[in-house]
Amino acid sequence: MARIIKPETKEKLQWLIKKGNPLKYLDVSSITDMSLLFFYDRSIDWDDPDNDISGWNVTNVTDMTMMFTETGFNQDISGWDVSKVESMCLMFAYTPFNQDISSWNVSNVTNMNGIFAVTPFNRDISSWNVSKVTDMSLMFKSSSFVKQTDILCWDINPQCNMETFCEIIGITSYGDWASLAEKLHIDHLRQIWQNGGDKSKYEIMLFIRKHKKAFLVRNREIMHTIADMKKQKDAG
Repeated sequence: MARIIKPETKEKLQWLIKKGNPLKYLDVSSITDMSLLFFYDRSIDWDDPDNDISGWNVTNVTDMTMMFTETGFNQDISGWDVSKVESMCLMFAYTPFNQDISSWNVSNVTNMNGIFAVTPFNRDISSWNVSKVTDMSLMFKSSSFVKQTDILCWDINPQCNMETFCEIIGITSYGDWASLAEKLHIDHLRQIWQNGGDKSKYEIMLFIRKHKKAFLVRNREIMHTIADMKKQKDAG
């Protein structure tokens, strides 16, 4: 069995990885920043048992930005404690990652921009607490993620950037909009309208018209904004 090595800094950890040390035997419990750790590293054989990082202690990590971007990573890391992580921006982008991470505690994450972009990821993450996330833009861009109406139960931050989010996961039907209506903030509707295609805008208009009374009672500001958007579209 290889000797356990405990790097105290990110720089030391990067050096050990570059030198080809077996990843399984690295004690990363002191590391707080893993951003870009494996970015575009095509030299690692992720199928080698000695490079199994499922047992890594990442309890103290706060930044996983682009950690695996552009690699061949697809290991089971469901047991990781990511409760302190604040950024998962592009974490798995451009990888074959598609593992069950439904049990992850992401309650402190604020940035999920492009986390699953261009991946085959299609797992159930409806139980995630994303209430602190302020950027979900491109979250599932060009991924294999299909609509999961269960994620409509997410408590979405009113300030969250949701560019491309709704149309990518297929939230366009009456039923889907009805489920999401009470949680949508006015800025979310603006983003969906401004960034969505004609089909998305058409579905929004149909939905608003069908549920006009409910919207008037729930949120007059939304109704006024949609009306203004329609006027702008007609004028343009």
